[in-house]
Amino acid sequence: MAPDFRSTIQGLRLFLRTPTISRTIVGLLSLAILLLLVINIATFVMVQRISDHTEASERSQQMQLAAREFMLLMVDAETGQRGFLLTGRADYLAIHDAAQHQLPAAGDRLSRLAETPDETLRIDTLRELKRQRLEVMQQTIVLARQGRIGEAVQILRGGEGKALMDEMREQVAALDAIEEARVAQRVRAARNATWAAIGVNGVSAVLIIALAIISLMLIRRYVAEVQSARDSLDALNRGWRPRWPTAPLI
Repeated sequence: MAPDFRSTIQGLRLFLRTPTISRTIVGLLSLAILLLLVINIATFVMVQRISDHTEASERSQQMQLAAREFMLLMVDAETGQRGFLLTGRADYLAIHDAAQHQLPAAGDRLSRLAETPDETLRIDTLRELKRQRLEVMQQTIVLARQGRIGEAVQILRGGEGKALMDEMREQVAALDAIEEARVAQRVRAARNATWAAIGVNGVSAVLIIALAIISLMLIRRYVAEVQSARDSLDALNRGWRPRWPTAPLI
């Protein structure tokens, strides 16, 4: 077994050292296989990058939707509060209570989506403003239930609640601007990765086609040389005649 392996290695070394057309063809085919491997690796890397950019863009969009949902719940809570103060009807208060019940989960969702310290800080500020605004709402609702409508309306007209809501809208707008910039950046990065993948595949395809053409030309040349050698050998065989010794005349 060992001598056979050694002889195989020696034969391979001799084949690689001998400049022949067959060695060139094998080299070109090996290069084509290597290019295909490079194409597969590059394509995998580019696809993974595109997938990462797409997931990041989706997270940014989820952040925007979560922030807007948070503000809509705050608006519902405020609408229910104002409606109850104006009419005293419990159905308005039900709207306020339903929104207030959903707000903690909406805030938790925002916190889970935060990835940077800036986002975390703004979301924490937003949740603190929400807490203060709900306290003001609850204060007016308690006064209204006690029949002290005038005091409740006075707090409403004081503008504290409006100032808190305006500041919350500013925080949501800032979050929205951050995510919009990120989405635009990630879309550009995904587009660049796509074009890079197309470029790598295009250049590699041209190289493989060129190698295939060169290989075919070399194969044709090799076949032509083999055929020419056979023709020469046949011609030599046809022109050769044995010369027998002539018998002496008696």
